[in-house]
Amino acid sequence: MKNTLFALIIFSFGIANAQTELPVKKEQDGIVVTYAFKALKGKRAEEGPQELCIVLKNNNAHEVKVSFTLAFFKDGTMDEESAEVKLDIPAGKMVKGKKLGLCWLIDKENDQKIKENAFDWELNDFTVVKK
Repeated sequence: MKNTLFALIIFSFGIANAQTELPVKKEQDGIVVTYAFKALKGKRAEEGPQELCIVLKNNNAHEVKVSFTLAFFKDGTMDEESAEVKLDIPAGKMVKGKKLGLCWLIDKENDQKIKENAFDWELNDFTVVKK
């Protein structure tokens, strides 16, 4: 009975983890970029309905410097591009969050374009350099 209960708990934990994995946008030179659209709540909801947040994971055995710009596309045409993002990522670590400049506000117009499948985003000039 104990083995069955233990197996059930482990199986349930595995399912929960599988459901929280973020979709992969890009894999290059040992860096995996995943992302999530997050609804804004409270006072932040006044800024827009949601934000795009990306996570970069360094699967290398060495530290790297990553740089890129993020471009938003509406109806297949580039609408705007971010300033260049530059990050140092230690070996085996992940970076994420608004404090590092990895979240972008999605305004109401782009939120509607997402619902219409007329919105996309890309990482431009994505470079990875060993430190």
